[in-house]
Amino acid sequence: MAKVFISYSRKDIEFAKRLTAELQKSDLDFWIDWEGIPPTVDWWKEIEKGIEEANVFIFLISPDSAASQICRQEIEYAVKNGKRLIPLVVRNTNGDENPPQLNHLNWIFFRNTDDFDASLIALTTAIHTDYDWVQTHRRLQVRALEWDRNHREDSYLLRGKDLQDAEAQLTVNSEKSPRPTELQQEYISQSSKTYAEELERHRAREQQIEMEQKLGVRMRRLTYLLLGVFTVTFMVLFFWLNNIIRNLAVESVKDQMLAIAESSVPFIDGDQYELLLNSHEENDATVLQDPYYQWLATVVESVVSANENIDGDMGIYFVAEGNEEDQVLAIYSDWDHFKSVWTVESDSVLLKGMETTTANTEPYDDEFGTWISACTPIENSDETSVGALCVDLDASLVENATSQARNTLLIAFIVVYPAMLAAVILTTRSLSKQRKKIGKQTR
Repeated sequence: MAKVFISYSRKDIEFAKRLTAELQKSDLDFWIDWEGIPPTVDWWKEIEKGIEEANVFIFLISPDSAASQICRQEIEYAVKNGKRLIPLVVRNTNGDENPPQLNHLNWIFFRNTDDFDASLIALTTAIHTDYDWVQTHRRLQVRALEWDRNHREDSYLLRGKDLQDAEAQLTVNSEKSPRPTELQQEYISQSSKTYAEELERHRAREQQIEMEQKLGVRMRRLTYLLLGVFTVTFMVLFFWLNNIIRNLAVESVKDQMLAIAESSVPFIDGDQYELLLNSHEENDATVLQDPYYQWLATVVESVVSANENIDGDMGIYFVAEGNEEDQVLAIYSDWDHFKSVWTVESDSVLLKGMETTTANTEPYDDEFGTWISACTPIENSDETSVGALCVDLDASLVENATSQARNTLLIAFIVVYPAMLAAVILTTRSLSKQRKKIGKQTR
């Protein structure tokens, strides 16, 4: 519905009433001050609002309206807001009395001598000419005024489709009446500039978000890669250290056996040992009364007693060369028979032990259990080896030592591994937070 603002003099009120009645028949809305604005209301603000919200400004020309200061102010405000002006001549006036803003326009005559119906048709046609643009002009002016009165805040500017439509309307209708006002043009220009800046910021934010998402994916991949590499490295390190610790544990047991053997052999007289071997046969019971045999038994008991801290069984015995290759004579100090003949491998620790102190941590089994051995030579006064003193320890010592070392290493890794994983995760998260912080600062 078209909205018309009617400016008139009180002297022409009868014509104004007739006119508005006809406008109502044409379904046209109007704003007119019939009774005057109540004194409690800012009357000029109400008039301004009525003009701003009108599509068309109708001025009833008469000597009284031409002389009215208020009517002139209304015309000036209508011109300022770019309203379409339609002057209606109600009563003749002198040309120099009329408001200058109306001189260049086509007047429609509604004098008593004129055809009222024909003039009304001309008025209706004038009101509806380029009606879409007139409505757009009015809406745009209202928006522009709202922006201007609110300190030109950006929130009142046009955006998106509204801005595109307004720019198109101004381009197409720039030469039509009513012409775009300076405020409208400034409003559209600022809307376009601000909207472009917002789009640019939005694109920058989208690019930043996309970059952050890509970096986030890369950071997660980096985290997983680091965790994978770290885990594999940790596992390799664990098995490597486990192997080292096992070797150290084995070497520790080996050194312990060698220490027992080497610390015990100085008590053995090689000459008497050789004489004992040659004086008694395998099942000679008289060997039990031989003083040196008894001495060997005392040495064995002393060594065993001195090493009670060693877990498991310990066996100490003596060996000598057998009559054939790869044979040894095993001599016991506390068993039922004096000598036994053993056939051994050529690289046996028993054979090597008669040449040099040696040990073997590869377990072997017999009827008494599983053992590891170390032997050291027994030499006579000519420094010739006449046999060896051998120490057997329970093979479980190696496994126990290895197990203890492995458990200690495992506990250390259980403590360290989660801490290192947490350090990797915290580091990557810290880098991610720092990246996001920098990203926000650059926006």
